[in-house]
Amino acid sequence: MEQIETALKTEENVLTAFELIFGSSWSAWCCWMGVVLSKISNIYNAYLFVGNKCVKHYVNEKSLLQLYYSDKQDLKNECKLFKYDFYEKKFENGWTMVLIKEPFYAIEKKVSYSDSRLLIKKILSELYKDDKNIKKASCRINGIIGSALSHREAMTEEEIYNLLNIKLRRRDIVGFVFHREFEKFVYSKSIEKVCKK
Repeated sequence: MEQIETALKTEENVLTAFELIFGSSWSAWCCWMGVVLSKISNIYNAYLFVGNKCVKHYVNEKSLLQLYYSDKQDLKNECKLFKYDFYEKKFENGWTMVLIKEPFYAIEKKVSYSDSRLLIKKILSELYKDDKNIKKASCRINGIIGSALSHREAMTEEEIYNLLNIKLRRRDIVGFVFHREFEKFVYSKSIEKVCKK
């Protein structure tokens, strides 16, 4: 595994690093990808496609990222939308593997605290004009946060910030995610969750 770590650190392209290990044989990539992903320090998930259809998803056990797509173009569009680093390795006969590097979101020094309950109301009232959609979006966001934080050991403010940043990046609430106050909301929620524990 040391050889893999060295290759990933020294090679500019992740695919080149994996090619040093697996060669160009798709069977080697398929057989060993799960093992390799669980052993390296950077967190990647991999998806194996035949044509445009996903036939295998290799999940790193440490991964917080949950992207479940059966369509290759939908997966790539999601990666582009949220600016995830992804790499595509094409094999013969229409087989393709897509590797996605899990991002790490660090707290920016310029972010300040604000009451997250007031902040979510402010953001959603700017995005939606009617109470029904505001309530629906608020329930969705709070449900994602509650689910993400349930059954977790004590976490630091930074860990919660990263977790919520990853879990909230969803297409169904994309307007919320790209709102100028999103980072402030996630930061404020992280502080509140740490203080509650």
